[in-house]
Amino acid sequence: MSSLRKIWKSHDTTTDTKVRLSQTLVQPVTTYGCESWTLKRSHEDRLEASEMKALRRILRVSWTAKRTNSWVLEQAGVNRSLLANVESRKLRHFGHIMRGEDKSLD
Repeated sequence: MSSLRKIWKSHDTTTDTKVRLSQTLVQPVTTYGCESWTLKRSHEDRLEASEMKALRRILRVSWTAKRTNSWVLEQAGVNRSLLANVESRKLRHFGHIMRGEDKSLD
């Protein structure tokens, strides 16, 4: 996220482009190996917080500004998708394992 700081601060790049870049470049790094995670509530909270932090950085909203998460999501024109993506990848991986030859979880 920090290596793309020039793009996030750029006034020439549209918000839509920044959001798409975040979804294609940042989210895969964030969710790498999520199939093997044991998701606890604290992990879910951290994933949601990192997604909101990325959107706030893209929109240049200060952490001290009194803006709700719903306002940030509305301004960015997206829905929360990071946690749902992690959960679907975990389920897909589990299905892949269960379709294996010996049906074991070794």
